[in-house]
Amino acid sequence: MSAAPKPQVKTGEGQLALWTAGAGLALSLLLVLWEPAATLQAYAVIAVTLLAPALGALAALGCFQLTGGHWGELARPALLALLGLLPIALLGLVPALFDLAQVFDWAQPVALLPEVVRRKQPYLNAPFFIARTVGFALLWLLLALVYRRRGTAAAPVPALGALTLVLWVPSITFFAFDWIMSLEPTWYSDVLGLIFGAGAVAPALAAVLLMLPELPGRPDSPPVQGRQDLANLLLTAVLMWIFLHFSQFIIIWSSNLPHEIGWYLHRMSPALGLLAALMVVAYFLLPFLGLLAPSRKQRRRPLRRIAACVLVGHLLHSYWLMVPSLPEPGLVTILLPAPLLVLGGLAAAHLARHAATAVPDDG
Repeated sequence: MSAAPKPQVKTGEGQLALWTAGAGLALSLLLVLWEPAATLQAYAVIAVTLLAPALGALAALGCFQLTGGHWGELARPALLALLGLLPIALLGLVPALFDLAQVFDWAQPVALLPEVVRRKQPYLNAPFFIARTVGFALLWLLLALVYRRRGTAAAPVPALGALTLVLWVPSITFFAFDWIMSLEPTWYSDVLGLIFGAGAVAPALAAVLLMLPELPGRPDSPPVQGRQDLANLLLTAVLMWIFLHFSQFIIIWSSNLPHEIGWYLHRMSPALGLLAALMVVAYFLLPFLGLLAPSRKQRRRPLRRIAACVLVGHLLHSYWLMVPSLPEPGLVTILLPAPLLVLGGLAAAHLARHAATAVPDDG
C-alpha cells in the first residue's frame, strides 16, 4: 500500500482566511439588521454550496471502502480534508433554523398558504424540518468522525463503505428536498435529490484534483494511474449530472403542469438563461471535451484547469438552483458576498491547514 501523504500547514494563508471570515462576519451583522430575510437566505445558499463537496467527499470515501484502488489511496488525505468543511457548512444553515419563515414560504401561517402546500404540512412543518436537518447533520458528522479517526493508512472496510452509501443516498435526497425544492413548495421533482448528489460528487473530485501535487513516476506508476482514475470518476460524475438534469427538464417540460413548469419559467429570463448556458459549459462541456483525451488525464496542469471549470460550474449551479426560487433574488445576489466571506474564509483556513500536499510513493 502506498504511504499516505501528510498534511502541510500553511499558517500565513490560514490567518489571512480567518481575517477574511472576521470581516465577513462584521458585514453580516450589519446586513442582518438592515435586511434579515435576504441575509438568512444568502447564508442558506452559500452553506448548501459549501456543503455539497463535503458530502461528495463522504460518498467518494464510501466508494473507496468498497472498491479499494490507487485512486482512493491517493485521494484519501484530500477527501478527509474536505470532510472538515461539514461543520463549517452546517454552521451556515443554523441562522435559518431560528426563523424558517424568513427563508421558506411554507413556514408562513397556514391560512396564507395555497391548498397544494397545505396538503404537504405533515412533512413541511417547522419541528419536523428542524429535526430532519439536525438528524442529517449528526449522521454526516458521525460518519466523518469515523473516517477521520481511521486516518489515511487504514485498509478499506467494505462493510463501512456499504453502510456509508446506504445512509448517504436517502439523507442527501431528503436534504435536497428540504433546502432546495421546498424554496418553491408548490413544485416537486423526484430527480432533484439525485441531481444534488451528482452535483456533490463532481466538485469533491474536482477539489481533490486541484489539491493533488505533482506526481513523479512513469505513466504506469500507481500514483499517476490513480490520478487518471480520479479523472475518469470526475467524467462519470459530470455525465451523470447532465443526464439527470436533461431527464428532469424533458419530463417536466413535456408534462407542462402549471405547478411544475413554473420552476423552469422562473429561470428563463435572459440573465438566467445566460447563466444556465455558462453553467453547462463550465460544469459539463469543457470538462467532457477535456477529459476525452487520455493524455490529459495523466498531466497535472490540464486536470487542474478542468477541475477549476467544474468548481466554477458548481457555484453557478448552486445559484441557479436556489436563488431564482427566493422572493427577492436580486437583493439576495447583492448580499451573497457576506456569507461567502465568512464561510469561504473559514473553509479556506481549514484547507490551508489540512490539505494534503505530500506525494505518495510508487509502492
